[in-house]
Amino acid sequence: MILKIAMCDDDKTELTSLYSYLNTYQMMNNIDFQLASFCDGKALLDAYSKPGTFHVLFLDVEMPELNGIKTAELIRKMKDRRVMIVFVSHYPKYMQESFSVHPYYYMQKPVSQEKIIHLMNNIIQDIEDEKVLRTLIQDDHSEETINLKDVLYIETTDAKHELIRFHFESRCITTRGILTKWEKELAEYNFLLCHRGFLVNLIHIHFFDQKELVLSNGERIPMSRKNEKKLRDLYLNRVVILKNY
Repeated sequence: MILKIAMCDDDKTELTSLYSYLNTYQMMNNIDFQLASFCDGKALLDAYSKPGTFHVLFLDVEMPELNGIKTAELIRKMKDRRVMIVFVSHYPKYMQESFSVHPYYYMQKPVSQEKIIHLMNNIIQDIEDEKVLRTLIQDDHSEETINLKDVLYIETTDAKHELIRFHFESRCITTRGILTKWEKELAEYNFLLCHRGFLVNLIHIHFFDQKELVLSNGERIPMSRKNEKKLRDLYLNRVVILKNY
């Protein structure tokens, strides 16, 4: 697989350095990158013909006219929810604002080869992990294989008859199962119990609204007070992946 990476920064020196670090990484690890450089957000958007145009975006936050966060918002509106967005900035103050577009990482300048090595190792590992699938038996005669990252949440619909429902962006699958069992199996894939009978995928949380979670498709599900702090902590640490390199 060729990993398509776009870099967008109005500082050509920063672009050159980032290109060099990524190029060194691909040679060191025998991985094929397709690298593209842009000096402003509009140029990047013009090249962004459809979802999947790029796998990873490195976006400078502070750019004239169209800043990195606004550029990311427009890309997300193209329904490209899978592209991994890495914000690069001298200023940590924009970190909180960047959460609205679900970034993969917020990297503070100056960028270094060491930072790129750690970050790209995580990105490539997560791409590999994304291939993990589960087979769900819908009834006695059919089954369907799904990608766990497409699941928004799972809910118990009939505890007595052990029925649960998997919710996706625009459809649902009902199958037999026990939520507590799935809670244990999916803990390492960013799923957490947010309320009795609801298991949410952290990567699809858009924001917190009092006693509810608003998901990436606008749907709302309940959140218990008991689980709120843990949800918020994991949301910040797992989804945004704020690691100290």
